[in-house]
Amino acid sequence: MKVNMVTTWGKKGGIASYSSFLHEHLIEFVDVSIISIDKLRKNPFYYNQIADKSAEETDLIHVQHGFELFGKLFFSGVYAPVFYSKISDYPVVTTMHEVKDLQKIEHYSHIKGKVGKFLLRKVTRPVLESSNLVLVHTASDKEILRGLNGSAKVRVLPHGIVRREVRGKEKSKKELGLEGKKVVTIFGFASERKGHDRLVSKFDKIEGDAVLLIAGEVRSSSYKGKLKKIAEDIEVEERIKFLGYIPSEKLSTVFGASDLLVFPHRHITQSGAVSMSIGYGKPVLVSNAFRIDDYPVESFDSDKDMIQKINSLLRNKKRRKGLIKKAKKYREENSWRKVAERTRKIYEGVLSP
Repeated sequence: MKVNMVTTWGKKGGIASYSSFLHEHLIEFVDVSIISIDKLRKNPFYYNQIADKSAEETDLIHVQHGFELFGKLFFSGVYAPVFYSKISDYPVVTTMHEVKDLQKIEHYSHIKGKVGKFLLRKVTRPVLESSNLVLVHTASDKEILRGLNGSAKVRVLPHGIVRREVRGKEKSKKELGLEGKKVVTIFGFASERKGHDRLVSKFDKIEGDAVLLIAGEVRSSSYKGKLKKIAEDIEVEERIKFLGYIPSEKLSTVFGASDLLVFPHRHITQSGAVSMSIGYGKPVLVSNAFRIDDYPVESFDSDKDMIQKINSLLRNKKRRKGLIKKAKKYREENSWRKVAERTRKIYEGVLSP
């Protein structure tokens, strides 16, 4: 079986990382070629060219979909109709890594209301109509897509998890200069959408001498300045550490030192950072913006609830151990090898309906 996989490749980011892990294990079963696609191109002819490459010498096209991969002209994904119209006669599987809810259009674009909803339908429906099967990572995502197109063939395939080993907690804390402290970590690229300011602005309410690690690059200098100003205003600047981008060789130390991972996102459907945290077997707390389904995490509904649950989890070692046990079980059930095997069976089902 020959498959052309359309994806961003060799770059930082969740989709590139997902595709790399899937490709690594999928090539044990399937002949896979990568068709690399760049983000936010403005020329529609570029997407014609990618579509033509995708259809060359293949039995099936697998698209790793992110709206930003299909151009931007006032609205991300604007050239998805161009791309999908060119490959509609071929067997196509699409993995949608972000599913956008019409009822929350304000999270995705400055174009809101009826116009925003119209544009979101316009860039999503061709994906559903031209794909033999659409894969999503949660049942909640599946229901949202069914609301856009009731006849769409959508299946849930959980995000793959890499089993990772952490360094010892005390050794890791010592290396980071955090001996004897409880450590709360937000991992991943920082942005307003991911809600880092929600936790920073309330960190004076976290009990004891707990510290907060911002473990990821803050790409916007203005947002980083905002976070530092908030910390100074409530006098917690000494308790908040900006670690910047974490290279792979330092990940086991950062996760090893962390007592709790928190993801205070204002909007999100999926997160490779959450999956990585589960892979390290860590306790995880996420906002209710995250569609957790059967993920082994706890969630919070408001800023007040977030603070209460962080304090409770930091006090309650038994509760944290319960989350760790669930995380380790989940990562075994959803290893990348198992996800690759399920993906192969999906391909076979599409080619032999």
